[in-house]
Amino acid sequence: MDLAALIAAVTEDTGRPEASKAGLISRAVSYTVLRAHQTDFYPRDRVFDGNVVPVSPSTAVIQALPTRWRKFDQIEIVDLSTGVSLGKKLSLQTPDDTEYFDGTELPNYYWVAGDNVHMFSTTTIQRVAWWWYQNPDLSTTSKSTWITNQWPQTIIDGAVAYVHAKLGDKSMSDTYIQLFQDALRTIRAEALLSEL
Repeated sequence: MDLAALIAAVTEDTGRPEASKAGLISRAVSYTVLRAHQTDFYPRDRVFDGNVVPVSPSTAVIQALPTRWRKFDQIEIVDLSTGVSLGKKLSLQTPDDTEYFDGTELPNYYWVAGDNVHMFSTTTIQRVAWWWYQNPDLSTTSKSTWITNQWPQTIIDGAVAYVHAKLGDKSMSDTYIQLFQDALRTIRAEALLSEL
């Protein structure tokens, strides 16, 4: 179900068309879809790009994050021409944690700062392959996601809870929050089991 259909369903369920005109329901649906996807790192939200070529190859590279990036699963240095792994996987580190106890620098690592990933290696980084989890595309109301298609009622319940909370109806909000949370547990279990 696309976002437009979800907005219409939430407007109907709440009986508050004025909230839809004010943008509250649209925000509620977008927030709920994003929240549903962020309950776990689902395999269906995992993306691969094996052809990331830095502008300036070096042992220290700063590269823009992928679109709608949420979290890296893996970054690996690959051969520039063949794309074959060089056996160098980068590990996530903080800028303050890049040395061993004896003061020598870690061999292959990265950290994220702002909209960039900072990658460091003992070999020149000419090309990397990376796997990451991405947030859903909510740029237009014609968009849908695997969660909105498989479990639209979950999104509707979550958005209705959000709208009632914003309008001050705690009783209705609490009822729908419970439905939403129960459904999220089901989504999580079914989505992860289906990937086994």
